[in-house]
Amino acid sequence: MAVSRSPTTFVSTCFLVLLFYFVPAMVFQMQMVLPTKTTTNKETPAMVPEMSVESMLNDAVNSATGKLFWGQPIRTFSGERVFRDYQPPKQHSPTKPMTSLAKKCDRWNVVTTIFAPSEAVLRAASVSGWCTVIVADTKTPKNYMQDAGFSSASLNKQAIQYLSVEDQQTWYQRAKDTAVGVFLKATPFRHFSRKNVGYLYAIQHGARFIFDFDDDNLLPLDGSSTQQRVLPPLTNTTHLQGARIVESEHIAFNHHPLMGAPIKNSWPRGFPLPYIQERSSHGTIVETDVTISMESVAVLQFCADGNPDVDAVHRLVHPLPMLFDPFNHATKVSKETIISTQGALMVPTNSFAPYNAQATLHTYPVMWALLLPLSVPGRVSDIWRAYFAQAIYKDLGLSVVMLPPKVQQERNEHNYLADMQAELDLYFKGEKLLEFLRDWSSNANSIPGRIEDLWIELYERGYIEVKDISVVKAWLAALAEIGYEFPTIV
Repeated sequence: MAVSRSPTTFVSTCFLVLLFYFVPAMVFQMQMVLPTKTTTNKETPAMVPEMSVESMLNDAVNSATGKLFWGQPIRTFSGERVFRDYQPPKQHSPTKPMTSLAKKCDRWNVVTTIFAPSEAVLRAASVSGWCTVIVADTKTPKNYMQDAGFSSASLNKQAIQYLSVEDQQTWYQRAKDTAVGVFLKATPFRHFSRKNVGYLYAIQHGARFIFDFDDDNLLPLDGSSTQQRVLPPLTNTTHLQGARIVESEHIAFNHHPLMGAPIKNSWPRGFPLPYIQERSSHGTIVETDVTISMESVAVLQFCADGNPDVDAVHRLVHPLPMLFDPFNHATKVSKETIISTQGALMVPTNSFAPYNAQATLHTYPVMWALLLPLSVPGRVSDIWRAYFAQAIYKDLGLSVVMLPPKVQQERNEHNYLADMQAELDLYFKGEKLLEFLRDWSSNANSIPGRIEDLWIELYERGYIEVKDISVVKAWLAALAEIGYEFPTIV
């Protein structure tokens, strides 16, 4: 039987741990002998500073409560700004990776995995009308494609591209003197950001929509079919139907309450913890059943039933599974023949919402925003990516959409405490990040220029590291080289 623990209980426990850990240090510090001034002209040694009782008490209190992250500039980037005066190239010279695909697709599924073929990957790869690129890493099983049951005939029929480690190395050797080669070289193996290679591959092969998914997020089956047909992640590529318009003055948007989360004050991974109790972050629905042109949509994020994408604090406090109910306890439809977008939530234009790399659709104008930062843990990388990008979506007049729970997450095994450690930046830096992004602006005359400006300022404030600046520059150059057309600032 699952035991529900309240947030108050959890916070109290954390406080007691901190209290018992730091009190001995405080007592020891109070017992120290204060250094006294000498009558000589020599300065007090730097290693033994003079201290007042008041300053000692302040230090003791600070050691017990911890230090906050303020997000102020702590360093200066001295490198070159390559894209400040960016102009689209007049001619493109695409580089060709090793590929068995004879045709391009405009709809792609992208996944990376180190595990044996999962049901989620098999389902995505079987969707009619969609191509799939599977990016291997050094830990991926060597016989992955054979284990998945993909024959040569099925590869051509279903348009599945498996990029083995050897394929990726061959791609680099063919492209090493190009911008694509520079980007491939900068992308590490044994890392979550290996997925970036798959994004580039899909864009180079004609992607207009990319379904960015994890190997444990399952697309639904056709409820009316006896042949177990998998429903595509998107059917109507021109309009979003059945949307709900949300208004909010809060800096962050928590979509869980309006999407029918069964737990009060539930929140998604990446939502700043200081805002959890603030009801204004839930927003208010002002219009329902609205049809929206896909030209105004940047990203569509699926909620996930069962084991949704919440952070380690949420998992330690609240029981699972979780089933969303966006229509206020209405009967769930079990015989859908398409993935309905009825009940989708348009994120308020002045709010930031965390979205992930587990079940998310990117449209062509924002494929530049797929890049995952590589200097932070994977539990942070996709959330940082989402927040960074939304600071620029406002320059394009594009919106983020939260879709109803049409995917099911059967989560790979995780250790919650290890997850918590990997998510520390989300807990302690998220609030200040949103405050910075809300007020950020750039006078660069192009999207690549503004992306470069933003990532440099994020580095200077300690959200990412300098290698991320090198990678984002390589990414932008590679996109330009393969013919990707960056959107125009509105």
